[in-house]
Amino acid sequence: MNTESILFREKAADYLVCYNDNCEKAAQCLRRKVAGYVPDTRRLLLSVNPGYVARKKGKCEYFQSAEPIYMGKGLVHFYDRIPESAARAIRKQLLAHFGNSNYYRYRSGERLIKPEIKEYITEVCRKHGWTEELVFDETVLEYQW
Repeated sequence: MNTESILFREKAADYLVCYNDNCEKAAQCLRRKVAGYVPDTRRLLLSVNPGYVARKKGKCEYFQSAEPIYMGKGLVHFYDRIPESAARAIRKQLLAHFGNSNYYRYRSGERLIKPEIKEYITEVCRKHGWTEELVFDETVLEYQW
């Protein structure tokens, strides 16, 4: 069994899946792909109603790309190259925006930094004068669950 199969089996239990084979985006949708890994021992599961999706004609708000993307992981060393005064201001604004719990999940790497979060962090850094490329503790290739 490959790594992807193991991952999909793990996620299938708690992930919103889709069984609509007639959807024009089914082949590219992570929800449809993961649906094939839901074990038949599951009594209940979360699923998009195929009838509802069929009415949307390819404009499903539940579509999730099955292509993994690069995401940042960890902010422990994020501030190392940023001048201290700017780093304090950036940290303060990120804490205010994300809240303590979420900020520290991003900082520790427990929660990945998706492109829209990276975009916000970039805006905050630019606002405080830091224009260099953002460097996270790691960059990982992952699906957007």
